[in-house]
Amino acid sequence: MNDTSIKSASDLRTYIGLEDIGTIPDMWTGRGWRSRRRRGLRGPGGAQDDPISACIVTQHDPKSPVAEAYRSLRTNFQFATLRKASKTIMVTSSLPGEGKTTTAVNFAVTMSDLGKRVVIMDTDLRRPNVHRALGMKRGLGLADVLQNEAKLADVILPTQTENLWMISSGGVPPNPSELINSEMMALVMSELAKTFDVVICDAPSTLVVTDPVILATHVDCIILVVSVNRTRRETVLRAKKIIETANPKIAGAVLNGLKTTSRHYYYYYDEKAKRGRRTPESGLTGTFSETLSALDGVHAESEK
Repeated sequence: MNDTSIKSASDLRTYIGLEDIGTIPDMWTGRGWRSRRRRGLRGPGGAQDDPISACIVTQHDPKSPVAEAYRSLRTNFQFATLRKASKTIMVTSSLPGEGKTTTAVNFAVTMSDLGKRVVIMDTDLRRPNVHRALGMKRGLGLADVLQNEAKLADVILPTQTENLWMISSGGVPPNPSELINSEMMALVMSELAKTFDVVICDAPSTLVVTDPVILATHVDCIILVVSVNRTRRETVLRAKKIIETANPKIAGAVLNGLKTTSRHYYYYYDEKAKRGRRTPESGLTGTFSETLSALDGVHAESEK
């Protein structure tokens, strides 16, 4: 049987018709769940973090190649939406387990690093994970607001990251799709767009439930997360076509879990940099800083 999984950016363009706006290298090392460890991610006192909360590599290990990959995603997203700045963004995948929550949270952190007011909202009302990734309690959230059991202002919670807020999914409702398709949901998105610079929605997987298709009508654009060497071409293509029936504005795809030992990911960060190689301060970081400053200027002009 032929392997028809997505393996590269070339596969995305050829078989799916999407550009990649981010390529995230595999963060797991070791064998087996108990022995797995995120590179450089340690809790207080050196203790290992919870596997999900440790996913915020942009915060725990900001100089790592993986964190740099998320910053590259941020930059590429800004270029992809250069003509029309997108404030409300939905992050989804074809199937569960492709890394959409990890991508959404790290993307939110990198956007908040620019000084933008960012809120990440868990719109997966069935299997929420954003609160776990941020190490926070779920409590009241989106579902409670949509059912008129809480006010929007009361469920917007500050996180430990500056300029970043979270809205959890709230209690598990009996009718998630109907709530996402309600007039109240449209009102919530409208109010958040007025209050924040960036609104990121972590949505369920597209081929599992109808919620992402409904939610797509409420956002400016979509980011599709694709697991490398795992998700089949026909699966991704089907998800893309379903999304496009509701909103054709897909900013691009994120290739997640690229297994590589290629030196280019670690060139700026290994110990040999101390012996003459270029360092982030002397090369890559400056380039990103200049690029982002230019982009911010363009977006500022477009919003006037």
